[in-house]
Amino acid sequence: MRLYDYIDHYDLANLIKTLWSRPRAFSGGTLAAKATADPDLKTTTTITFVVNNKLCTKTAAATIDLSATTAGVAATAGAGIQAAGKYAAYLVTLTADGTFDCLKGADAATAALALAVLPAPAADTCPVGILAVANTTNPFIVGTTNSDAAGVTFTCTDLSDIPPGYGEGSVYKDTSGE
Repeated sequence: MRLYDYIDHYDLANLIKTLWSRPRAFSGGTLAAKATADPDLKTTTTITFVVNNKLCTKTAAATIDLSATTAGVAATAGAGIQAAGKYAAYLVTLTADGTFDCLKGADAATAALALAVLPAPAADTCPVGILAVANTTNPFIVGTTNSDAAGVTFTCTDLSDIPPGYGEGSVYKDTSGE
């Protein structure tokens, strides 16, 4: 017998519906810092993802201008600046039309705590990456502070979905044990 012969057709239909009903990236974009002495990000490969039951693709982006994103606009206006000596996780998302956004989580004492308060993605977006920033010396302003600034460490991670345990309050929070 084949594997799908063991699965009830109703369950299989629900599984397929579940896979398509929530945003999910099927391939990562290889998210990375754009260059030294630069505050932006880039992707080096195509991202295939689903938003609102629609299969979308985003070709590699040579520049993701973080200053134009939600987190960047807030930071340049004086709100949402990452304090010196703190960690923060920034969620990178895509809309169906291929527009990147970046949302800042709360400042935290450790990287693990920063990931635990990763912000929930906005409606009609797909999470595609996390930018984790360790900041030891000066306030960090996303989209303004360079990735290689003194005391700053950028760590970029591709996402296909938000892992359980990341993002308290997220619509993706794992509630299976509750």
